[in-house]
Amino acid sequence: MIAAWVGGLIALFFRNKTTGFHLMVSFGAGVLLSTALLHMFPEAAEFLKEKAGLPILLGFLLLYLLEKFMMTHPCPSGECQIHHLDVGALFGLSIHSITTGLALGSGIKIPQLGIVVFLAIFLHKIPETLSLTALLLKEHWKTKNILWIILAFSLLVPIGALIVLMSSSVISISLMNYLIAFSAGIFLYIAIDDLMPEVHHGTYLRKTKLMFFFLGIGVMFWLKNLH
Repeated sequence: MIAAWVGGLIALFFRNKTTGFHLMVSFGAGVLLSTALLHMFPEAAEFLKEKAGLPILLGFLLLYLLEKFMMTHPCPSGECQIHHLDVGALFGLSIHSITTGLALGSGIKIPQLGIVVFLAIFLHKIPETLSLTALLLKEHWKTKNILWIILAFSLLVPIGALIVLMSSSVISISLMNYLIAFSAGIFLYIAIDDLMPEVHHGTYLRKTKLMFFFLGIGVMFWLKNLH
C-alpha cells in the first residue's frame, strides 16, 4: 500500500509542471509496455505454453472494444486534446492488482517464496502506480478522484492476498496465469493506444520524452533481472 501511494504521489507532484508531466507519461508508457512483454507474458507462457496467446489477445480486444465502440471516445489517439480514458483501463488494471494479490497470498503459504514474492510486488508497485496516475492525469481526472483510485488500487493487492489466505488451498497456478496473460493484453493496449502517442506527439521535448520512455523500459528490465 505504501509503495502504491509513493508512486501515485510522485506523479501528482508533477501534474502542474508541464515538463515533468510529459516525462512521467512517457516513463509510464515504457513501464506498462515492458511490464506486459518482459514480466507478464513470459511468466504466463512458462505455464500456459502455446495457450498464452489467446488470453492476451482477449485482454487487448476487450479494452479496444470497450473504449472504441462501447464508450464515449471523442477523437482518435493523439489527434486532439480531448481523449478520455474510460473505465475499461481501470477494469484491466484492477484485474492485474487482484492477480498480484493472489500471487502474494499463494507465496505466503509457501514459506520459501513468501519474502521473494513480497519484495517483487513491492518494487513493481511504485512504477506501476506512477504510470496509472500519469495516465489518469493525462485524461484530466480530478485530483480527488485520482486519490480515491490510488486508495482502491493500494487495497486490491492485500484483498487478493486475503482471498487466498482465507481459503483452504492456494489459487490454481493455471487460473492465475490465465489472468496474468489477460492483464498483459490490457497493459499492451493501454501502453500502445493511451500512452505511447504522447512520446512521439509534437516536437516539444521529443528526444527527452523518448529517453524517459526507454528509462521506464530500463527500470522494468532491471526489476526483471533482480526478480
